[in-house]
Formats: sequence, C-alpha cells, structure tokens
Amino acid sequence: MHSLTIHEAVIAGDCEKISLLLAADPTLVSLCDSGGAAPLHTAAFVGRTEAVVLLLSHAAPVNRRDARGMTALAVAAGKGHAEIAGLLLGAGAEVSARDCSGRTPLHHAAAAGAAVTARLLLDAGAALDEADEQGLTPLMVAAGSGHQKVAESLCEAGAAVNAASRDGAGALYFAAGAGHGALVEFLLGKGARVEAATASGATPLWIAARSGHAGVLRLLLAAGAVADARALDGSTPLLQASRGGFAEAIGVLASHGAEVNAAMPGGETALLAAAAAAQVEAVRILLSRSADASARRNNGDGALNLAARVGSAREVEMLLVNGAQGDIPGQSGLTPLQEAALAGFADVAGVLLDAGVAPDSRPEGTPPALFLAAREGYADLACLLLARGADPRGEWNGVTALDAARQRGHERMTRLLAQVALPEKP
Repeated sequence: MHSLTIHEAVIAGDCEKISLLLAADPTLVSLCDSGGAAPLHTAAFVGRTEAVVLLLSHAAPVNRRDARGMTALAVAAGKGHAEIAGLLLGAGAEVSARDCSGRTPLHHAAAAGAAVTARLLLDAGAALDEADEQGLTPLMVAAGSGHQKVAESLCEAGAAVNAASRDGAGALYFAAGAGHGALVEFLLGKGARVEAATASGATPLWIAARSGHAGVLRLLLAAGAVADARALDGSTPLLQASRGGFAEAIGVLASHGAEVNAAMPGGETALLAAAAAAQVEAVRILLSRSADASARRNNGDGALNLAARVGSAREVEMLLVNGAQGDIPGQSGLTPLQEAALAGFADVAGVLLDAGVAPDSRPEGTPPALFLAAREGYADLACLLLARGADPRGEWNGVTALDAARQRGHERMTRLLAQVALPEKP
C-alpha cells in the first residue's frame, strides 16, 4: 500500500506528500511497484522534474533497475525527458547501462527520436556503437524509426554507418525498408554501402522494393544499387514489388533495367507472383514491359492458372490478350476454366469462354467444368457453361453433373440439369 501511495504522489507531482511519506519511512524511496519500478523510475517516466530532484535528495538509488532491466536514465531517455536525464547523469547514473534486451539509454533515446537527450548522452560518454541483443546499434534504431536528427547526431559523433546487426542488416537497410527517403539519402552521403546484404542476401534495394518505397528505390539506384540483386532464395527486387502490387516501384525497377522475366529456382517470375496475389495493376505493367504471359512455375502453374484460381477476371483477360494459352492445366491438374468452375468464378469462366476455350475441354481423368460447377452448386456458372455448349451428359468416374448435384443436395442445380440432361441413369 505504501508503494502505491508514493508512486501515486510521484505521478501527481505532489512533492509535499512525497516529503511527508519519506519523512515517515525513508525506505519508501527504494520501494518498487509490481513492475519493479522504483519511485525514481516513475518520476522519470512521467517527467516530474521536481520529484526527481526530491527523490535524489533522499538518496534514491540512481542505478536501480526495473523488471525490464531499465534504469531511471533509460526510462527518461525513452521519453525524451532531457532535463531529467541530465539530473540523473549528474547524480551518477551509468550512461551506458544495458537493460535485459541489451539496450542502453542511447538506444532508447534513438527509438524515441529524442535528439536533445541523445546529444546529452553522447556528451556524457555514451557508448556510440553498443549493440543490443539483436545486434542493433543506436544508429540502426534511429534509422529504422526515421529519426533523422538523432541519426545526424550519432554520425557526427562518429557512429559506424556500416555496422551490421546479427543478421547482417545495417542502418541503410532499416531506413530503406521503412521508407525513410531523407534518411536513406543522408546515410548514402555518409558512405553507407548500397549493396550491403543481410545473411539472407537481401539488399536495401530488395527490402525497399518489398515494401513498395518507390522514392527510396530511385535514391538507391542512383547510388549504384544493382536492380536485379537477388536474395539467397533467388527473388529479385522486382519480384518482391510485384508480389505486393506496388505499381510505381515496378515501373522504377523496370525502367532501371530490371529483368522482367527473371525467375526464381522454382520458376517464379514477377508476373507469376503478381498474378497469384491478384495484383491487377502489377500484371498490367509487367505485361506492358514484355513479361512472358506463358511463363510457368516448375510445378506447372502459369499466370493464367493462378489468375483463374484467385478469381481475377481482369488478369485473365489481359493474359489471354498477351498470348497465354487458355487450356493448359496447372499444378492441380485442372485447366483455368476448371479452376474457375471449381471456385464459382463465373466472370472468369466467361472471359475464358469468350476467348475460345471449349466448355468441355479437360485433361484426361479430370472432371468437366460443368460437373465441378454442378457439384459445388454454382447454378449461374452452370447456366453459362450450358449456354456455351457444355455437354450436360458429361461424366466423371461414371457420375454425371446431375448425379453430383443431387448427391450434394443442390436443389436448384438439380432442377436445372434435369431439364437439359438425358434421362437419369438407373
């Protein structure tokens, strides 16, 4: 109860009450709450400067750590309370005390964008390139958070601009991935290596493309980044941008010489990635850049199979116009029309039929499109197939579309097929 009372007094900034409590029980200056925070931590967190002065005058333990291993200085730094940080430093606070995650007060100031506090810590001798448990330095933290003023202070003090985290990422990688263009430009000016890659082979250009940061891509490419630099999985920046549907990023990369038809080991191309993700605009741009509409993954899936599977009629239309073949089966063993029928995509089926795909075309051993639509209960799609000449008597493993509809309990479908099919099998 005493702990709660003194912490309440600190939060309220009631120095008179704090003084009375400490006069009655001086040990309260060190009493921690449920999170391990002493009154000095609380004062640093809420920014109660007078309470900090009072607590220090009562010999508050300046380097006491809370449950996260943070000192009051780290707390103040993370909140940007520069005056309090100065008081704590003056009282003997350890300037580079590491918390449980390995972070120092300078890390916390960098994460908060607290430029004044960061400068104060640097002037007090804070470890400039100290890495946390993930290998992140204060500069990397500032870069990833977009805090340019802090980054400038750190670089001015001599921070290692090309230091790498445990997985090989540097400050430029973090700034690029987060889309902080001004910081990217600043770091490049400070000598950051544009082709520095992570342990997985990802460059700043690759991570910027994955997030669709077109402006950052322009900066990196102008600085000499290789447009087709692959990660270890074989993916290119263009493929990453295509998977996310980032149209402007795709255009930037293509205009800087990215190979539109570059494939991963499994055969994945930018077009295939875009089609699978139903990224219509990305598909349009890639096709306009001469992407191969007939490219296929090693498993047999082509862009048309993928587009039909996700129900993207506009993609299907563009792919057909650009030479994709409409009746080649994919990984599932089904053609695009069968895929559309299975999923109930009548608009996709209509595009395929309009392009001349035969309603009953199918690989040997697979069900007709009408059978699939009937079994799944897609009456409108079945009507479309029938209107385009699908055989209502077509069977699969001795079962007709009418049989399949009846077995699944699709009453409307059963009535529809009964009107057009030959007499039922006994």
